[in-house]
Amino acid sequence: MISSSDPKNRRRSERVMLQMRITMIADDVNRKPKQEEALTQVVNAHGGLLKLKMEVQVGQLMRLVNPKKKMKQNCGVLRGAKSDLDGALADLGKSIELNPRNGRAHANRGMIMLLRRQDIEAQKEFDAALKIDSSLRTDLEKSIDQIIKARQAPPATRRP
Repeated sequence: MISSSDPKNRRRSERVMLQMRITMIADDVNRKPKQEEALTQVVNAHGGLLKLKMEVQVGQLMRLVNPKKKMKQNCGVLRGAKSDLDGALADLGKSIELNPRNGRAHANRGMIMLLRRQDIEAQKEFDAALKIDSSLRTDLEKSIDQIIKARQAPPATRRP
């Protein structure tokens, strides 16, 4: 039996099976903004699992909107099935290898590096992302700001 008291099985935050309606806004393959209503499947303080009809790719940026509270959150696709940072970096690396002009992949790779406090490497990825696609600047700045604020918050009040 798996126990959450076992240090090998501890998570940063508890997963909750929660189905909540959200609106997901992302660019389609033709870089045109598309909107899709979706349901969350599993959520925790650091991320979640969504079931989408729209095709998304690793490294893609999107915005989630809670239609009831009108709250918005920038996020990105880290993995299709599992969401560990090492795996996400590997997937983003493959994505960049296949398409070096994928600004979103560079931006999300930078976000993971920033989360890991690899600030110099993160800045290189952000620079690459903006050189490829300057339209990412506003969302990128907001997301970076959120991570920096979370890093500066006392541990009891940290949020993703």
